Amino acid sequence: RNRLSSVGSSCQVVSANVSAALSAALDELETDKLRLGAEFVSDVTIPDGMRIPAGSTVCKIWRVRNTGPKMTGCTLVPHSGPQGTTSPLELPTVESGDVFHVAIDYPVPSNFSAYPCRLRSAWRFASPDGSLFGHILWVDIVVTEPAHEQPQPVAGQSTDSVEQQQQQQQQQQQQQQQQQEEQQQQQQQ
Repeated sequence: RNRLSSVGSSCQVVSANVSAALSAALDELETDKLRLGAEFVSDVTIPDGMRIPAGSTVCKIWRVRNTGPKMTGCTLVPHSGPQGTTSPLELPTVESGDVFHVAIDYPVPSNFSAYPCRLRSAWRFASPDGSLFGHILWVDIVVTEPAHEQPQPVAGQSTDSVEQQQQQQQQQQQQQQQQQEEQQQQQQQ
């Protein structure tokens, strides 16, 4: 009989522990439903490692999924690395589970001492109270030398003549390269 009563009280303790664990797990699930969340889905523009000339401005767009409750009054804020801005980007209201796009205009710095160079800039979602949440969104590019300006038509000059000038320049460069190769071959003989 003593054995039975001690087994019975052990079962009560185990039952109480299981109930407490289940209750805590359910509370955590309910809290998770209330927690803001944003999950990176894909880059829409400017994939990681893309080569971009210094001094240019690009439009970076990310595809993101809202993994929490309805997002209202949230922003995208600069987190680390060169941002080009310190202003938060206000986000539209996004329903739970919706996939949405976030876009920024990103000015690529031009103050590097050597090219090409890697540039990484991180952005985070922020709740109305400023708490950060969700995946980090990255601008991850290779900055190349600034782009050289293309010849522009002079007033009264047609675009065709600019294109013809470019073709002539290319032909001249090809001819010069051929002449250099022929000279090298003659010297080797």
